[in-house]
Amino acid sequence: MLRHPLLRAWDAFDHLLTRGKPEEREVLRGLHRVSLPPDDALSRLARDDRVAIFADFLGFLRRNLNGQTSLPTQPIWASQSEVLSGFARFAVPDMLVREDRLAEDLRHLARATGLSDADPDAVTPAPIPDALRDPRLAEAAQAAYLRDYIAFGFGLMP
Repeated sequence: MLRHPLLRAWDAFDHLLTRGKPEEREVLRGLHRVSLPPDDALSRLARDDRVAIFADFLGFLRRNLNGQTSLPTQPIWASQSEVLSGFARFAVPDMLVREDRLAEDLRHLARATGLSDADPDAVTPAPIPDALRDPRLAEAAQAAYLRDYIAFGFGLMP
């Protein structure tokens, strides 16, 4: 499923804060100018602080996806065009489903497979957090994931 890069980056950031390796966070703090607080303070981050740190993280992602950092690119934040390119070496996907058109694409897939009783409308994407409606964050995500924006025709905002 293709996902808007801003939302993908936000989920990767959340994963880093809540389930990521402490060593990765330490490298981000020390070497890559991401203003993460100490691990014991992560759960108490205010929304505005979280958004500001996310902006730093997007800057890191731009450098990371361009091969300019010491950390390897993690699958959770990798460019979707690169993930598909790697996957296509093994097998080319028949269909790319877009999160923002999930019900429509699943309806088409259900018809193609003969599943007439499927209810794709029951599957809806998560709402976009209001904090992500900041044009500066959208521009930073576009700078990090420019290849995905071009390859898949994503608009600046999800």
